[in-house]
Amino acid sequence: MTSRSDHPVVEKWAQTPLDIVDPQERFEVSRWNYFYKDTEGGLVVGHWECAHGTEFLDGTGSFDEMMIVIEGKLEVECEGQEYVAEPGDTVIILRGRPTRVSAKQPAKVIFICFPLPEIEQYEAQIRQSMHTKGIV
Repeated sequence: MTSRSDHPVVEKWAQTPLDIVDPQERFEVSRWNYFYKDTEGGLVVGHWECAHGTEFLDGTGSFDEMMIVIEGKLEVECEGQEYVAEPGDTVIILRGRPTRVSAKQPAKVIFICFPLPEIEQYEAQIRQSMHTKGIV
């Protein structure tokens, strides 16, 4: 990972490989990676691609998340309300407010997670789970 001062000014979609995949193997395609990490500030920004049918519950952890839809469509359910997020829309997931996100078609998303105090530990746990299951 580059330092903050060495980080590129423009990040291209394919510049950082999407080499983190869902370690629980729940989905046909759900892969992501962080193209920016600020371990001191507890901030990560990354790309996520998923296939139709991907669904997860978020907002149960210790961080907030924003997801900006680039392609596709996400259905979002929070506190009994249902929403649709399309290209250009932003989904805001607050910690402590369980939010279900469903991809009703393949999607590309830019996500921002904060504050995430143990970024390296969190990523290491995911990669270890991937390795254990033979997902590389």
